[in-house]
Amino acid sequence: MAETTLITTPGDDPDGDATVLDRLAQALAARNRELCTLKTFYDGQEKVPTESLPPNTGVEGSHMYRHYVELARLDLARPIADAVSQRQKPNGFRLVGDKTKRSTEADDMWKRARMPLTATDMFRDVSKYGASYALVTATGQPSRVTRLSPWVCITSDDEQSALVYTYDETESKEHLVLYRLIRAEDGSVDRVYSRVATKDAQERSLIAEEDKESVYRQANESASHAPAFEPGFAWEGEKSQDGYEFAKTCGTLPVVRMASHDGAGQFEPHLSTLRRIDQELFQRLCIASLQAFRQRAIKNLPSAYGKDDPLVKAGKHKAGDPIDYTEIFSQGPNTLWLLPKEAEIWESQITDIQPFLSSVKDDVKYLAASSNTPLDILSPDVQGSAEGASLKREGLVAKVEENNTRANDSFVRIMRLALTAAGNRQAVDQQFETVWLPINPPNVLEQAQAASYARNSLPVKTQWRLIWGMSEAEMAEAETDMTDMAFQQAWARNLQAMDGQLIQDQDATDGLDHGAQPEPMPDTEPAGDEEGPRP
Repeated sequence: MAETTLITTPGDDPDGDATVLDRLAQALAARNRELCTLKTFYDGQEKVPTESLPPNTGVEGSHMYRHYVELARLDLARPIADAVSQRQKPNGFRLVGDKTKRSTEADDMWKRARMPLTATDMFRDVSKYGASYALVTATGQPSRVTRLSPWVCITSDDEQSALVYTYDETESKEHLVLYRLIRAEDGSVDRVYSRVATKDAQERSLIAEEDKESVYRQANESASHAPAFEPGFAWEGEKSQDGYEFAKTCGTLPVVRMASHDGAGQFEPHLSTLRRIDQELFQRLCIASLQAFRQRAIKNLPSAYGKDDPLVKAGKHKAGDPIDYTEIFSQGPNTLWLLPKEAEIWESQITDIQPFLSSVKDDVKYLAASSNTPLDILSPDVQGSAEGASLKREGLVAKVEENNTRANDSFVRIMRLALTAAGNRQAVDQQFETVWLPINPPNVLEQAQAASYARNSLPVKTQWRLIWGMSEAEMAEAETDMTDMAFQQAWARNLQAMDGQLIQDQDATDGLDHGAQPEPMPDTEPAGDEEGPRP
């Protein structure tokens, strides 16, 4: 791409903002075309090149081949990318201090900043495009953390500068927001500021991710115009350090980059293999269609009857008479073709397309192996043992673990910036850690068995964290439930003991009443003489 000077401010730019802006803008524009290709493959809208169409075809043949161009694509890029991003499952955020894990403001900030949803979108960007960005602001409305797509944002390799592109359709203006971090001679952060450059434009210089028609056209048409920024940007106002004190305190830009190890998407290194598979599908469709009906031809057809032709001998024609083939090749259920002696009938043979099917399957296997993607994700007819499937998933697990490690470093800076902006000055010196759910979550039975085996070797909270994958908030809630359960059990035991004591007292009372003999009542009348009492 030819170099262009976006902004010229000679003599009054000691920090070199114009040079940094120009370099980042050109890199963002160059990456824009590559992002179009990646999104096209991820959406399954890639097409074989038009150069693949056979030359010198008629109108009907041209339409047929272009129809096959639309059909000859197999979307393998999406499962390769989603296999990684869908297994990255953060389960909150916690602060590690004094060697003791406990719930802190970080976990609350993680939820207030809507990081569960933001993190999911960032993971998908990293898997598709190789990078994603987040902007932390001093204001907390609606959220301190905003995800920035790689379509509109880029940072320098040392992450000391960043550029964000926006287009205002209402005012027909393009904006380039430059973020800079300037260090003093001793290496400490001297200041963090932003600066805006604008330019009047009737349309965008860069293709937007949501403009699918332009994205697909840019990726599928080799003659399409590459996106680029034209000169004419001018600074709008002076440098502004307002609202970036929290970034200076944390010693980093308010724009945080999350990226893969090489800055490429999960399927970006394998685009040639994906194109080859589409080309093989296109060729298979063409061969299968063209050979649906056998082609026939007649060779060595004479133009006139000879003396040895059966029709001449039969007296119907004379030698030298021109042959009218429209009469010979008449159609009908009882029609026979009486051909000249020299004529030969040729019939095309059907080409076996099984090699094309086998080659596609082999390419899919190579693609799965080279991208560390389990083959059963890309092919539904894979057979094998459970142990073999577990071994094949080791590469995928390793990729997810590496991406989680890189994501954790980005989340640490994002949360430190957000907490510092919210007024927590202690967050600068504290260490943070992302809580992750298991990459391959086990079922409840496996978790219960693991907890049973670790019951006598690991503390309860460690089992909750490692085996059950519980966050600090969930563990605190479980402790509360255990306290409530213990109180209820103790209360039940007390009630049971009280009931037992009452039963014992009642039994003792009943035993006393039935075991003692009552004293006899005194006689009111003398016995013996019935005629009257004795004197």
